[in-house]
Amino acid sequence: RSICLPVRLVRDGQPGVRRSMQLRASDEYKMGRQGELVIRKWLTNLGYWVVPTGDIENGGAPVLIKKIRSTILPDILAGRRKPFWVEVKTKTRLPHYQKYNRDQHGIGRRLWDAYLEVQKETGLKGFLAILQLQPLKFYLGSFDEISVGLQTYEGPNMDEPMVYFDVRRFVWYNISDQWELTEMLPKAIQPKIVRAWEQRKPSTHRQLPLI
Repeated sequence: RSICLPVRLVRDGQPGVRRSMQLRASDEYKMGRQGELVIRKWLTNLGYWVVPTGDIENGGAPVLIKKIRSTILPDILAGRRKPFWVEVKTKTRLPHYQKYNRDQHGIGRRLWDAYLEVQKETGLKGFLAILQLQPLKFYLGSFDEISVGLQTYEGPNMDEPMVYFDVRRFVWYNISDQWELTEMLPKAIQPKIVRAWEQRKPSTHRQLPLI
């Protein structure tokens, strides 16, 4: 199938533009963008061509326009022969979920659903790349693989519904000896709140098994 990329500007009105500008000025956004540059460099070092879809100027995240519906694209389109999608998330640390006694990373459910839609509509495989800064690890997992055992959480203490992935479903890479990448690493931003269920304490719960 052909890849449908934006051909016009898509904005959600002046309030949306202001929110986008505020986001781009935040330290969290800058950390994420720098993390994306690290993963783009990692891919090119391995011989992949890389198209940074996040650089498309449209006042926000790039979109895949389909009739009246807009779907957010992952950050990167890469490949050698057959292309694939890569969404990059940069995280300061690895949370531990006490209830299931497992390490996990999460993203917003709205974004996750959008990435799955892009994979379905384009027929191209998608991957989630997580650059973890403390301790330094790079996780990479296909959308299909990390969907197994996925946990959804929606509660009053969350800004938005979230999905959480068992990190055992990812392949992880040690990039600490690759000076080209470590010199590019962003400064870690410590979380403002560490929730009680993320504390690493002896758990009375069994570890949720891989399915």
